[in-house]
Amino acid sequence: MRKLLALWLALALLYLVGFPALLVGTMPEHNWLVYYGLMKAGHATPGSVSEIHRKTHCSFNYTYSVDRQEFRGLGTDCDIKVGTLVQVHFMPDNPRLSCAFPPKDMFENELMAILLGFLIFPTFVAFALAIRAIRK
Repeated sequence: MRKLLALWLALALLYLVGFPALLVGTMPEHNWLVYYGLMKAGHATPGSVSEIHRKTHCSFNYTYSVDRQEFRGLGTDCDIKVGTLVQVHFMPDNPRLSCAFPPKDMFENELMAILLGFLIFPTFVAFALAIRAIRK
């Protein structure tokens, strides 16, 4: 039982450190760290939906301006239409980092996924290994 608990803790720590880092590395503009930064230091500006990609996870492009320079971002919403006005949150020091939804909501969504995985992944692996050990 102690070995199983130690294994679960090791897997949980590995997941808790590795998975969020993997998200940051593979999705540099749309991850929990960006949303946290937008939540704490982001500015808001109006934007509008410019293109819909229904076959790509209901994604859409939006455009917004910062200091007379136009930027494009990517969001997801299956019900949005071209021309819809959105509130774009962006980082003042890097306006390319943005989201078209409240960053607090986006951060909480990412955090929930990380925490659920934190509970499910090590539990599943430890359970599978325990069953395997019992069958031997």
